[in-house]
Amino acid sequence: MAMEDEPYEEFRRVFGPILTINCTFFYEHPLYLTLLMIIQRIYAVFQPFNRHFTTGKLWIYCGIMTLFSWISLLIPFFSDCPVNINQRTYSFAVACKERHPVS
Repeated sequence: MAMEDEPYEEFRRVFGPILTINCTFFYEHPLYLTLLMIIQRIYAVFQPFNRHFTTGKLWIYCGIMTLFSWISLLIPFFSDCPVNINQRTYSFAVACKERHPVS
C-alpha cells in the first residue's frame, strides 16, 4: 500500500465518489456491450438478413445502454450519501445508514 491509513481515508473522502463512478462505469459498460453482441449474433443465426443490427442501429443501442448505465450511476452519486469504493478491502461502502435505494 502506497499510503498510510489517515491519508488514504482523506483521499477516499475527497476523490472516492468520482473515482468510484468512473471505475464502475468503465468496468460494467463492456459487460453490457458483450450482452448486446451475444444477442446480435444469436439473432444473426436465426435471421441472417435482418436489418435490426445495422451499423447505425448498433451505435444507437450502445448509446441507449450508455445513458441507462450513467443514469443508474449518477443517481446515487448525487444523493446525500454517494457510494465509495475501498480499494484496500475491494468493497463498496456507503457512509450513512439512510442510503439511496439505487446504491
